[in-house]
Amino acid sequence: MKKYYYQPNIAVSVISWSYTAIVFLVAMLLWLEITVLQVWTFLVLALFLFLTGVQIWRRRVEVTEKGLIFRSVISFNDVALGWKKIHEMEYRHHQLIIKTKFKEYKFLFGRKAGQELLEKWYQVR
Repeated sequence: MKKYYYQPNIAVSVISWSYTAIVFLVAMLLWLEITVLQVWTFLVLALFLFLTGVQIWRRRVEVTEKGLIFRSVISFNDVALGWKKIHEMEYRHHQLIIKTKFKEYKFLFGRKAGQELLEKWYQVR
């Protein structure tokens, strides 16, 4: 089983990373308001680093014999796509587009990971 890291489509990525940036800005505002580094500043900064790590490492796709499993930050939002359910797959501009019978999924991938997933789909198909 091979794993790749991804980000959701552009709109969702902008929204979720904006919330993470708000935590960073709160840490900077605390530091500027207090003018001395205190425990609160470090706690909020640690929270920012934790949220950043969670958003990067929890979003991964697992390639299995049966298909693709897209893991998300919150586990009940995971998406499992069997190879037979995928009608079309396309990679362009760092975006993997997967079309099924009823829905179209868009995920942001690095060039190498996106092309490897596309090649795997062509092999299984």
